[in-house]
Amino acid sequence: MGKRVDMHDIFTNFLNLKKIRNSRRSKARDACFARMKKKDPSLQPDDPSVEETFEQEFAELDYIEFLKTFDQFHEIPRFCKYREGKYTEYLDSIISYLRGLLLRTQPMVGVAKLEAQFDKEFEDRWTDRSIPGWQEPTRNDPLFSLPSNKLFASKAVFESHKTGKMYKKKVEEMQRLPFEEQKKLLEVVDSEDKRIAGLESRAAKWCDLLRDTIDETVQYLQKKQSQTAEEMEMEKDIDSDEEEDDGVEINGSDMENDDEDRPIYNPLNLPLGWDGKPIPFWLYKLHGLGIEYKCEICGNYSYWGRRAFEKHFSEWRHAYGMKCLKIPNTAHFKEITKIEDAIVLYDKLKKDAEDQTFRPDQDVECEDIQGNVMSQRAFEDLRRQGLI
Repeated sequence: MGKRVDMHDIFTNFLNLKKIRNSRRSKARDACFARMKKKDPSLQPDDPSVEETFEQEFAELDYIEFLKTFDQFHEIPRFCKYREGKYTEYLDSIISYLRGLLLRTQPMVGVAKLEAQFDKEFEDRWTDRSIPGWQEPTRNDPLFSLPSNKLFASKAVFESHKTGKMYKKKVEEMQRLPFEEQKKLLEVVDSEDKRIAGLESRAAKWCDLLRDTIDETVQYLQKKQSQTAEEMEMEKDIDSDEEEDDGVEINGSDMENDDEDRPIYNPLNLPLGWDGKPIPFWLYKLHGLGIEYKCEICGNYSYWGRRAFEKHFSEWRHAYGMKCLKIPNTAHFKEITKIEDAIVLYDKLKKDAEDQTFRPDQDVECEDIQGNVMSQRAFEDLRRQGLI
């Protein structure tokens, strides 16, 4: 109970989100065309060979990959989220399932307190505009139409929409509105942004809390995929034997089952170990799991314990933050959590690299007939003037 997650229904709903599915295919097709164009520069995007190669190579997202990446909401384009009821239902289903799973496996956890903490952290990060994927509001997007309150996928579709009679009518209606009413339209857009970002943030938080369980599910599924038919049969036989034993040993097994079904006593909210029970308090203190580490690059995200803090430098959230700063996420920046420190260090590394770069006009030394040593630039200048 609670050792693994079962998100197949949520996975199916995600695959059926039409805009996200089309965006995923379009992105994969663009990557396929870019790769083919390197081999054949004269290739055109509408060439039949591109579509044929793409159809042969394209593989839809599988369940294991979904479990690894479903919390990376910043990778989903904004137009697939804005005012999309199906996407809201998808986020609600993730939150509902993960919240319910935590309540079933750890009934002593104060969920209301956790959610209040989530909301407080979200408000702080929303004010700082440090939530991945939401640094810029939708109303500033060049493909957003305020009169229609709609975000478009491409410029061509947006331009086509602007030629319609309905759009022109809505523009006229908006222009007749007082200034205060027009400001309210922008507030509606911002509130929709905040609502979606809040759901994404809440889902990501629940995912972080149950990350060990999700990782265990991924490892289990990968193991099942690598098993032969004989190994799978053996595992079924072992499981059936265990079930039979459970039926025979009335006194012993029933007591064990009762113990497993009892709520876990965990007043200190300690993390669960491999056996699904809270780890010892001395181990909790040894690993410093009560120490909070904040990373400004990750949007002031909190990491509990030194191990989680060191591990996060190679994870997607930190890599995305570095990408937003246009800084490569290399080993030089390990232990750097402040944005200002990262920028200063990057400037220093660039300056050092420039200093070490070989520049022929300055680094090549020349000698005239009289034995005077000078740079190549100075030598060429004197030679052009006829002084050498």
